[in-house]
Amino acid sequence: VIPLVPCLLLLAAIIRDAECTCADYSAWMRTDKVVPPCSMCGYAKGFATLKVAADASSLYVYLQLEGNVSDWTIVSAGIFGPAKNNQNKPSAKGTLLDLPYPANLNGFWQSEIRLTSNSLAETLTYMREGLTYISFITSKGGILREEIRGQIGASSCFESSLFRNSSSPPIVDGDGLERSPYSFGNILLSVEATDLAVLIQAPADLSRSPGNVVAVALDFGPAGALNIVPTDLGLLVGNHQSVSLKELQWSHLC
Repeated sequence: VIPLVPCLLLLAAIIRDAECTCADYSAWMRTDKVVPPCSMCGYAKGFATLKVAADASSLYVYLQLEGNVSDWTIVSAGIFGPAKNNQNKPSAKGTLLDLPYPANLNGFWQSEIRLTSNSLAETLTYMREGLTYISFITSKGGILREEIRGQIGASSCFESSLFRNSSSPPIVDGDGLERSPYSFGNILLSVEATDLAVLIQAPADLSRSPGNVVAVALDFGPAGALNIVPTDLGLLVGNHQSVSLKELQWSHLC
């Protein structure tokens, strides 16, 4: 186990040539964001990032859900619009893009999917205008209800590269080879600045992987620091894992 040493988050140091960068859009799904709010819904919340392909021919979506929906069953999920965050989509409009979902939610669930559609250009236009949202629909006894919802927006994103402290002793593996671990640390803030997500992305090759991350400290300078101390972030070479930390934060290999 190799801990990631506390490191400085350089808010101005945007990584221009890295593969692991922030997504174009994100959404935080909650029961109180349903229109009108779902006061009788179970305890569930969700998070999503959306990245548009360079040629705008596809949309890469990462989804994360946490909580439970009691004895209700999730029957559909998708991207809807056009609608502002206090509106529902026009009744004549169906689902813009279908999304994967778990039939039963009791704990933690995640999924990734690359979407293509003949109407993708229209959906991307709505997204740029802030007129799309993600919604999960549940059913019980033939009754449908919108369980959680979140508006898709171009959230603020701060990017940084994380390197091992140069004063720390070198890491030598079992074959006598010196390792040079690094990773990327990104912070996403929602448009309303009310939701936060932290992304730790590690390279998949062994020589540069930080191994299992057991603690991360994000230093904002004199103003203070945000300390994240999970028991194990699960960054394992060749294994794709996500762990819920404070609020809905996530980590994955890239």
